[in-house]
Amino acid sequence: MRRQMAVLVLAVKEGGLLCLSGLRPSDAPLIRSEFGKYMDWDVDLEASRESRKWGEYVRLVGRPKPGLALGGGLRAELERSLSEAAVA
Repeated sequence: MRRQMAVLVLAVKEGGLLCLSGLRPSDAPLIRSEFGKYMDWDVDLEASRESRKWGEYVRLVGRPKPGLALGGGLRAELERSLSEAAVA
C-alpha cells in the first residue's frame, strides 16, 4: 500500500487535491496516520456512506504538504522510498 500511495501523492500537482474514495472505514485511520507526514487531510471534506451492495465506505481528501514541491525534502524522501521498493 505504501508504494501505491507514494505514487498517488507524487502525482498531485502543487496545491491540488487527492481524493481517496471507496475505502473501508477500518483502513481510514491507518491511511491518515501513515501519510500524515506527506498529506494535510481535510476533515471537512471527509465523508462516509452506506451502500446496499458494497457496505460502508469512506472518502478521504487532502493536499500534499508544501515540502512535496519539486525539489522539497519530503518529495526526495518519497522518491527514494519508491526507488528502493522498485529494486527490492
